[in-house]
Amino acid sequence: MALPEISYLSGWYEEEKNAQLTYRWMSRQAKLSVKGLSKEKKYVLSFLAGHSFADWTPELTLIISGKIISVEQIASPFASYAYFLPQEDNLEIEFNLSEIKHVAGDPRDLGLMIGALQVIDLSSLESPFPLTGWYLPEEKDVLLQMPRKRWIKNQASLALRGDRNEELLLELILGHPFPIDNSPNIKIFVNNKELAEKRITSERQKWLLKLPSSEEFFIQLTSDHAFPVDISGDTRSLGLFIHEIKVHSPQKVEIVLGEGWYEAESGEFYPFHWMQQTSRLFLSSAELCQNKYLSFYAFSEYANLTQELSIFLGERKLDSFPLLHKWNFYSLDLQEAVQSKQKEVPHWLELKLALNKTFPSRYHPHDSRELGARFSWFSGHQDDELHQKTLAFHQNARLNYQEMMAGKTVLSSFPLNLGIDLYARCNIKPPCVYCLWTSMKKLEGKYVHVKVDEKTLLGYGPFFTSARTLVNCSFGEPLLHPRLKEILDLCARYRKFIEISTNGQAFTSEIIDALVGKPIFLYISLDAATRETYAKIRNDNWDAIIPRLVELNKKRKKFHYLPKIYMVFMPMKVNRGDLEEYFKLCQRIEADAVVLRPLLYLHEPKIEAYRGGYHFVYKDELLPEEEIKEIITQARKLSKKYKIPLANQFEFGQRKEPQAEEFESGLIDFQRS
Repeated sequence: MALPEISYLSGWYEEEKNAQLTYRWMSRQAKLSVKGLSKEKKYVLSFLAGHSFADWTPELTLIISGKIISVEQIASPFASYAYFLPQEDNLEIEFNLSEIKHVAGDPRDLGLMIGALQVIDLSSLESPFPLTGWYLPEEKDVLLQMPRKRWIKNQASLALRGDRNEELLLELILGHPFPIDNSPNIKIFVNNKELAEKRITSERQKWLLKLPSSEEFFIQLTSDHAFPVDISGDTRSLGLFIHEIKVHSPQKVEIVLGEGWYEAESGEFYPFHWMQQTSRLFLSSAELCQNKYLSFYAFSEYANLTQELSIFLGERKLDSFPLLHKWNFYSLDLQEAVQSKQKEVPHWLELKLALNKTFPSRYHPHDSRELGARFSWFSGHQDDELHQKTLAFHQNARLNYQEMMAGKTVLSSFPLNLGIDLYARCNIKPPCVYCLWTSMKKLEGKYVHVKVDEKTLLGYGPFFTSARTLVNCSFGEPLLHPRLKEILDLCARYRKFIEISTNGQAFTSEIIDALVGKPIFLYISLDAATRETYAKIRNDNWDAIIPRLVELNKKRKKFHYLPKIYMVFMPMKVNRGDLEEYFKLCQRIEADAVVLRPLLYLHEPKIEAYRGGYHFVYKDELLPEEEIKEIITQARKLSKKYKIPLANQFEFGQRKEPQAEEFESGLIDFQRS
């Protein structure tokens, strides 16, 4: 069916534009007609109204088909207004003002500016549509029909298309930046029935509500007061700031974070959300039908297994277990939760997550939030083997910790890290000037090819399945491995983290494609920021390396910035002047960190080489302690200047981690509830 036709009749001036919308000035009385309406549908007349005169609030009377529909006082800032239209084929609509303004040099009778005027078919809405009480978006790129990045008055409304056969989930992200003492209570009405009430106390709060099944929704947001000018510093009548409003359908495979979660942040590995002490999680019926298990990664700041996560369905505890330190993979069986809820799969399964304790504020003094633990990548799966191996991994990790704390030397558990020798050959010949490769090969004897593939790793049995991280310990270049993709795919399938060190000269487009999207810590050793310095340490391949690093970064952006890129710099006499340029290079390729790594202090080293016109003498390249301290200080300043984290490996073992005191005191609770 054709869209309703709007015709401007009398009392309207020509269209004008500003930065955000197209509008028309109306005079004291203005008329328009609407044709082509269907009596089978519900329509809303929506528009923005405002003017440019301070301290003037004329009355606007809206008359539709001879009946007064509304009388509104219109203040200066543009705000939205919306009215349900009678179910008639054709309508005549009148806008009548109580008074007008005249401006010197402008002969027009200026009443109001009316913009974004449209007739909305409620049955055609694809997303929530703002009706009455919305100011213009705070950002110019936000569309006027979107309920996001906008202030609302203390009363505002929106429309939404529904479905009689499904229960939608309404997600509101809203807040205010003003003192908590002035925080308003907000009520939500759905189709004129009160659904919920909440006090909004911060700049950004999340609120999820299950909407009862209906073909359409008229939703009203009503707060008990607006912020006065002396608090807000804004002449508008500000109620709350709407960051975003979303609607989730149970027919979509989806896991939705509810209350108790902060916004996504980029971390040292995964994008993550901080969880408060308690939170809610919603799983759609499509998710529940498609998957048996809920999986996620979690990072506990506690190194002693004393932070415990409990998961509830209503008042019933489904599971409880200690969170491991650092990032680890978890898998939760959903079948019992679904079956215990009811015979039919619910539209939305609501889970409550609770931590027994939070991250102490003394460890994050500059962040006043309640921080519990970090979580990432909630998703569903139906891999029975993965679930069982994940449970076994956690059981082993807890046992490993207990045995370590008990001082046992004969262990029943398996280590959490597995060192593997991926490839013993190197592609830089002669080797890097400081490298011990030649000496090591003399000790090892004649090269013997050892096949390392998927079968090899699985053959390690519990040493592989119990490992959290696989660390490449070879003296060669691992990216040259002929079955690299096969090995990386296997590790990703088993949710293993991988640490790989590379000289960066083996990158090809195929190898980059094998790396992207995988949970890999990629340590790239360049130790130079210029072609000249690089030639003195390695060879003349500098110009081939940098384009590959740019390609790697471009491709990984599409996969959560994986792998992580750590650029290694070992301070020596030869590269002493390259440090700032190295940070600039790392900024260009968006490296995740600069790793400041010490050159090994060997006893009476006899390594020397001529390379790139430079005579490299190992013992002469070792910098004195005072100069190392200067370099560390410089690196910290450059880290702030170029906004690239610094991993200072000169300080290994010198600083205690959070909870070290508790760890050393043995304040540990291994028991699960």
